[in-house]
Amino acid sequence: MTKKTGVQATRGHLASNGGLRGHSVGDNFPVIISRIGTFDNLQYLVTAPDGARLKVNQANTAQNCADAWLGTRRATEGEKASHYVLSKVKNFGGEGEDTRCETVPDIETDFDFYGIYAYDVDGYAYSVWDTESNGFGDWLEAGIVYSFLYTGELSEPFRNPTRGPKS
Repeated sequence: MTKKTGVQATRGHLASNGGLRGHSVGDNFPVIISRIGTFDNLQYLVTAPDGARLKVNQANTAQNCADAWLGTRRATEGEKASHYVLSKVKNFGGEGEDTRCETVPDIETDFDFYGIYAYDVDGYAYSVWDTESNGFGDWLEAGIVYSFLYTGELSEPFRNPTRGPKS
């Protein structure tokens, strides 16, 4: 008879037999969102399997980073993107799968939202995350998510924003 180890050795959660179980990891797995700090200064730490780590102050920002990372892996079939592009996007109508959008030049002021596109090694672009609208808060959120995907850390000018993007 062989000795059972790991998950097979227990039906429940035991400290002596650690490991991740389905309902314990959440919808973001393998990206992990944890809280760090003190009760009067809690932050969220987003950690991805590729080593990207970012501390953010809001739960929805942490969730957006996780969603974009997972969206990239789904779009590129598990591969890391060759690069990312943060774009202004104009919506030309439609719903669901029939939505017609296109990116517009950075100097354009008539656009509907910001989008992040992941490019695979063959040059194909995949939409992996979008903002709700085109305001300063949306630009800031897009910049934080973009920084997490591209560098794995928060880059300037999103550390200490003083103004929005050039229009």
